[in-house]
Amino acid sequence: MSENSSAVEKARLTDADFELLLPGSPLTIGKTDIVIRPLGIGELKDILARVNVIGSGLRDEGITASNYTEAEQILKLVTLIMDKAPAILSDAAKIALEDLVRLPLAINAQILEKVLEVNIESQEGLEKNLQRLADMIGRIRGAEVPAPTQPEL
Repeated sequence: MSENSSAVEKARLTDADFELLLPGSPLTIGKTDIVIRPLGIGELKDILARVNVIGSGLRDEGITASNYTEAEQILKLVTLIMDKAPAILSDAAKIALEDLVRLPLAINAQILEKVLEVNIESQEGLEKNLQRLADMIGRIRGAEVPAPTQPEL
């Protein structure tokens, strides 16, 4: 990136733009309607990094797919998830952490399911757009004029 690029004024999107670009899906919790929206690239990167911390914690505690149901491992697993997961879910769903921790586990599971559903739909759209972009790049590359060759003597 050149030094001049920071001096150039760049277009800014409005909140209304983001509401259109990141369409949400409603979820009713009690009497409150919440709109769960797909995560932007920055949010997704941050949340995935935080989820990886949980994975590292599982490894550090010796919790594996084959032993997580053992009595001593369950307590470690629940403790780790209860410590890290609510803040991640709060950020992903845009619901106050203080409210999430007061909700029953079944409601938190519904919220997590909705967050995953909305973001999977968003990812499917991304995959379609990336395929179109790859096709366009392929067409552009195919249209490139080959370098001139030297005539044989």
